[in-house]
Amino acid sequence: MIRDKIAAVIVENRACQNWSNPLPADLELADAILAALPGMVPDLVWEVSHHSNGQRAGGYYICINPGHATKPLKLTFLGEFVDYSANLEAAKAAANAHHRAAIAKAAGWTP
Repeated sequence: MIRDKIAAVIVENRACQNWSNPLPADLELADAILAALPGMVPDLVWEVSHHSNGQRAGGYYICINPGHATKPLKLTFLGEFVDYSANLEAAKAAANAHHRAAIAKAAGWTP
């Protein structure tokens, strides 16, 4: 588990080398580092899609969702539904959150 690896690095680099197992504080520090990693993933860069009324970023696509009065925008990732949003900023925020969560899961950043 990545948390244990981070804690091991903390133990190895501690000034006092009398401990070979992580202390509770070491695990808390490892958790704090893990919690900060997703925030280091930059926001997606959006561009207007020239063939439709939407915006694209990586595999994400925001398009108008006719038939939804309160959430008129639909967010997809690689063609799969992710979320409906009330406005463009909310749709982009949902895409960024989905993007960070997918990277964190793939990298094993979740404690």
